[in-house]
Amino acid sequence: MRALSGHLDEGERTVGVHVDLSHEAATPPGCAVAITVELAEVDGRRLGFTVETKDDAAIVCRGTHRRAVIDLRRFEERLADRLPEPAEDPA
Repeated sequence: MRALSGHLDEGERTVGVHVDLSHEAATPPGCAVAITVELAEVDGRRLGFTVETKDDAAIVCRGTHRRAVIDLRRFEERLADRLPEPAEDPA
């Protein structure tokens, strides 16, 4: 999300739609890891990222992450429609 800062129009946000990651090595507790994310594909409002995580000894994890650019106001309206009706106060 930080990588997209400054690249979205006013009122736009992104939401994750898919994550596919391998787990290739364990990192001992307390060791640092570095995560590299690269925007690899833009298909209309869909964004595809490659992800790689390394520690000092090995690649720990790699894969892909897809996000969609959404209109925040419309998204929040749809969510509001899915909320349950509040219970009536018996008093």
